[in-house]
Amino acid sequence: MGELGGVNIDQYKPEPIAVYVKDGELVRWWRGGFEDRVREFNRWGGLGDDLRAMWGGKIVGFHRALRKYIYRLDPPSRDELLNDPALGEFLRLRSWEFLSQYLPREFWGMFIFEPYLDQPAFMVGYYNPDTDWWFPPAKDGEVGMQVFARELYNAALRAGAKVVLGLGVRRIIVEGGRVRGGC
Repeated sequence: MGELGGVNIDQYKPEPIAVYVKDGELVRWWRGGFEDRVREFNRWGGLGDDLRAMWGGKIVGFHRALRKYIYRLDPPSRDELLNDPALGEFLRLRSWEFLSQYLPREFWGMFIFEPYLDQPAFMVGYYNPDTDWWFPPAKDGEVGMQVFARELYNAALRAGAKVVLGLGVRRIIVEGGRVRGGC
């Protein structure tokens, strides 16, 4: 957010960030510390080490590997991704195959939506980011993407930009690595 300059919003970060209901009890997903998550899963049949292997080893490794490919101008080939030691596993396995290595079936819904269980395991990584980027923006008690859009709009106006609404963009013109215009 600091890179945008003049956009003054916070991120909404509740603690615990999420809860899951199992057998009528809450399973908490703590934001603050990974060891809190491990302790929570140890309450459920000693699954803390399994969670540590899945999350701390595989999912965090997935996101670290993915960062190499996100902002490239030349998209990686499928072969390049499949040959990446961390990403290859997430592309070859289905979500249920990945999750079944670490947790009993009754916990899978905590990490991915049921319809995506037969999709590639990168969906598990996608829905379980390892950093704070996924917390919704907030300002003055309001939470949601509309906060970001409004604050970005206001920052553009304060910076002297002319904002034209209701027009579609067919093409963005880039020269020297900067946006020159659009049509």
